[in-house]
Amino acid sequence: MQIVSRYLVTNKTVLVIDDIGTGIVTEYRKLYEKNLKAWRGIDNTFAFEVKNGDQKLVDITGYIPVFRGFDEYKQQMLNIQGTPTGSKGRFDVTVTAESLDDIEGQYLSYVVTLIPEDSTTEVLTYADTQFDAEGTIEIKEFQTSS
Repeated sequence: MQIVSRYLVTNKTVLVIDDIGTGIVTEYRKLYEKNLKAWRGIDNTFAFEVKNGDQKLVDITGYIPVFRGFDEYKQQMLNIQGTPTGSKGRFDVTVTAESLDDIEGQYLSYVVTLIPEDSTTEVLTYADTQFDAEGTIEIKEFQTSS
């Protein structure tokens, strides 16, 4: 008999920010950056944490997080406003089944920005501590037999 484990965990992604203008002084380098996976046909929720170079959560009160996904031709395919969770530096992004209806299975690059509520300049977050702003999200088919 085969034993197969399944996991029900929060898909958490860490973003690095330059302390909203103060500069990164100490950096923690991750060995492996993970790709996000979104399944067509269901709502996919991703939890993000915004941290500084010291791996401390950054207060993003007063900012609106925005998740944007781009195809290989750099055409914007997704534009989703994040929802703050009430915890310091944390927000969720829900990629709905409807938002993926017209997107076939493929890899998209994504960026996350923070827009101040007073509509001044956007703040770019980074996918890693080497200041790469783009992450990767894989769009996959969700199939069930009926």
